[in-house]
Amino acid sequence: MWLDRTILGALFLFVVAAPHSIAATQAAWLLGLLFWILRLAVWPRPKLERTPLDYPMFGFFLLTSLSSFLSYAPTVSIGKLHAACLFTIVYLFAEMFARREFCARLCSC
Repeated sequence: MWLDRTILGALFLFVVAAPHSIAATQAAWLLGLLFWILRLAVWPRPKLERTPLDYPMFGFFLLTSLSSFLSYAPTVSIGKLHAACLFTIVYLFAEMFARREFCARLCSC
């Protein structure tokens, strides 16, 4: 339960910091991802919902990564690969608010 609250805090920080600071927004995003991954490792694991966009988004990321490593200037391309990871923001928000038990606990506080 504390992981859910920590993820919610990171999402709140993300929303608050977005119009003011890119660095704080990225830090909140990375913290949210870190705690989300930790949440997936703790029992009981949340059920991940599959969407029709999963395969195209992950395919895009894999092809972008492959092209970064095979480019004529891989150090420059790999350095800019973090921009391709921004699709995880969608998953971070969607997976947290799609779970009914999380929303029920959030509303009962």
